[in-house]
Amino acid sequence: LNLQSYIGDTDNKRIRNEIRPYQQISINNKINNLSISNRLIIEERILNNPDIFIVRLRYRLALRVPLNKSNKFYANLSNELMVNAYNADFYDRDRVTAVLGYRKKKSTVIELGYINELRKNNNSAQYAFVGVRQSVDWRKIK
Repeated sequence: LNLQSYIGDTDNKRIRNEIRPYQQISINNKINNLSISNRLIIEERILNNPDIFIVRLRYRLALRVPLNKSNKFYANLSNELMVNAYNADFYDRDRVTAVLGYRKKKSTVIELGYINELRKNNNSAQYAFVGVRQSVDWRKIK
């Protein structure tokens, strides 16, 4: 990753590169029409400028609810907590996401979402996004 963040309230940027290998485990359940997803990620963040190594733990709980009988329209609500494993700054951020989605085909979805991210020192950021996700079953391609 190439990260460019502003320094304070100036127009100056600090440029950093990051390598982020990770391990992930996901457990998915369904209760009636409600889909529940638990995900745990262990990230090894290798950054430069200055050189830093951080192990970050991420846990996400996500709920998906169909909005109609055909399940073409759905809503997702998730919360992801990120903490540093062995750092004086234990708390990293908490990210709450709300999404409305439309499944056009079995392999294609269109989503409109909002993210509220609470960072350390009570800094927060809000994002809105529109996304298209295409799943490809590579076993069927000849």
